[in-house]
Amino acid sequence: MNDIINLTYQNKTLRTETVNNETYFCLKDICEILQISNHRHVVTQIDLKGVVKADSLTDGGKQELLFINEPNLYRVIFRSNKQEAKNFQDWVFNDVLPSIRKHGTYTNEKAYSKLKRENELLEWLLKERNMDLANHCRREKYLHNYIVDSGMEKPKLRI
Repeated sequence: MNDIINLTYQNKTLRTETVNNETYFCLKDICEILQISNHRHVVTQIDLKGVVKADSLTDGGKQELLFINEPNLYRVIFRSNKQEAKNFQDWVFNDVLPSIRKHGTYTNEKAYSKLKRENELLEWLLKERNMDLANHCRREKYLHNYIVDSGMEKPKLRI
């Protein structure tokens, strides 16, 4: 398992964890967002194959949390008819899951734009470095050919 990543939905935290390249969602956080009072009861209504336990540092110290996979997330969301569930569904379906599928992670557009600019800068620097290396190689080849063509001895380097 990887580090826990916190998402924010309407000033509430939703912890996620990656398990075998699949995003899992903290069941307790989902229940708080949906205003479901007993998250332990929800476990009895979902597929246990899509549930993992993970230790997490919380305000109360180290605690074992339950994380559920995407199909179980749908099961929990669709059980609720509350407006909170509808709003949460919209956020998950329209923002979070498409971002995870497109970018491999969820991030807001501002953070993604910054990351994209940084990546473009790194690509440009790498391209410039490769051009410098290519120019250096061309100069070395030119010097080698000049030395060979002129009959000069290649200088010996002292280390």
